[in-house]
Amino acid sequence: AAGWARVAAGAVALAAGAEPVTMVLGLATGGSAEMVLTARAVGADAALVAAYQLTRGLAGNALAERLHRGAPGPAGNQADNKDRCDDDH
Repeated sequence: AAGWARVAAGAVALAAGAEPVTMVLGLATGGSAEMVLTARAVGADAALVAAYQLTRGLAGNALAERLHRGAPGPAGNQADNKDRCDDDH
């Protein structure tokens, strides 16, 4: 997964004209505060890192319910769980 993040960060950096280190920190998983502080420490654009981290967090939360509904088993579709329980008895 980290390899794809680096590839995506490089592509976004080329398209946006930003430094690759800024994009890597912006797209990296982990704490937003840690990524922003790391950006400041290495001289990257901390504001852009914060914006990407915020967007990543909001998108993840917006998609979480949709992903949860589509998941099979105990964490997902309750109709599937009911069918499994009825088959066992």
